[in-house]
Amino acid sequence: MSETSFNRPITIDDLPATLQLNGTDASTWPGTALVIVGVIMLLLGGVTLLTGPDYISYNPAVGMTFEQMIQAYPGPIVSVGLLIIVAGQAVSGSISKGNAEALAEQLASRVSIPDEDIPEGYQLHLEGHGGPHYTLRLVAIEELTERVSESEQG
Repeated sequence: MSETSFNRPITIDDLPATLQLNGTDASTWPGTALVIVGVIMLLLGGVTLLTGPDYISYNPAVGMTFEQMIQAYPGPIVSVGLLIIVAGQAVSGSISKGNAEALAEQLASRVSIPDEDIPEGYQLHLEGHGGPHYTLRLVAIEELTERVSESEQG
């Protein structure tokens, strides 16, 4: 494998090539955290809705306790939980899309392989090795098809 530490774009003659692409590993933890909070709210509201009391007694001068508030409004808690789950998924999707766009921009600036240089029956394959390390190589289309079918079966 060739290490792409030189200052020119990668061509077909340099393949397979090892690339280091920075800025493509932004974490999706904010979206994941929102999804976890939403699931907890969804479960809390759902369990309360199914097993909660038929009526709630409280002193209007003091107000409801936290537990009574949950028992009084399980439906809205479930609804807010679902909305938070959707928001968390949107945040994670946005971060993933940003990662993909950053990766595509870096590849466009680091790789100079026109479509006509790629042999018939082959295509470029970018494989991640954890963190910012990737390998770009030519792979037979049949091999990729077999990999996809194996991953779908297993």
